[in-house]
Amino acid sequence: MRAPLFIALSAVLLAACGQQGSQQEQQARREQAQQGPTAPPPVPASATAIRGTLNINGLSQLPPGLQLRLRVLDRTDPSIVPPVVAERVEPAPASVPYNYALPYDPATINPDGRYVVDGALVAGEAVLYGTPNSIWVLTQGEDANADIGLERGGGLPPPDMAPADLLRQEFDRLERSIGGMKRISGERIENDITVGWDAFADSSGIRFARQAIDYDKGGVVSFRFAYKDGQPWILAREQGGVVQMVGWAADGTLALNSDTNDKALDENEVASLKAMAASVYSEAAAKHGG
Repeated sequence: MRAPLFIALSAVLLAACGQQGSQQEQQARREQAQQGPTAPPPVPASATAIRGTLNINGLSQLPPGLQLRLRVLDRTDPSIVPPVVAERVEPAPASVPYNYALPYDPATINPDGRYVVDGALVAGEAVLYGTPNSIWVLTQGEDANADIGLERGGGLPPPDMAPADLLRQEFDRLERSIGGMKRISGERIENDITVGWDAFADSSGIRFARQAIDYDKGGVVSFRFAYKDGQPWILAREQGGVVQMVGWAADGTLALNSDTNDKALDENEVASLKAMAASVYSEAAAKHGG
């Protein structure tokens, strides 16, 4: 009878030790969370790094427990998810301005590529303040010095979405919302073509327009134009089942340029499409009253 009793006591002791160990691990995790994020090693002054001053709009003192995330993103090809070339996550400074350093490997940089530095003040997974516009670095006449200004609600396209895909998503979202906007329309005949258009406005002005050109000899070409801050933003042209789209990022770079056959428009075609969108905007704004 002693052997079974010994085995039972051993099992109880092992269970108690396991429970105690689990409690100690939980306590250690709680203490680590209270202490905030662990700081990575300091960046040596001799290290190859992007350096500059970081400011946060409207803030000078920061509470503990936040993190500063710095990244270099490869924006060479806007049709793909921008690869993260370099990243550093560290506890956010107690105050700003803050002199930051983001190390990177020069071997990963293509002299013909395009790169941006992206900063964010984060709490867990939430971005509180971000880089509102692209800050180009390293190539195309830019160097490794870049001052970063973070703004509340700012942030570049997430690294899990290509800039071109983000523009398409925003175009679709805006087009779905035109039902709640004021509609303005017009029509004209020019030589052997008939042009008809309608535009949609909200409290900020003209946001979206559609235009169809009907050629007397046959064939219809349709256009859809999205506007931001009074300027052509994302434009689509459709003929014969082929849809061409162009769109511009917040910094003015052409981030979307392709059609359903994965062909890009040349500079003259992009300029012509943009001029047409601007003309429709002017005509619609005149009828809308500004």
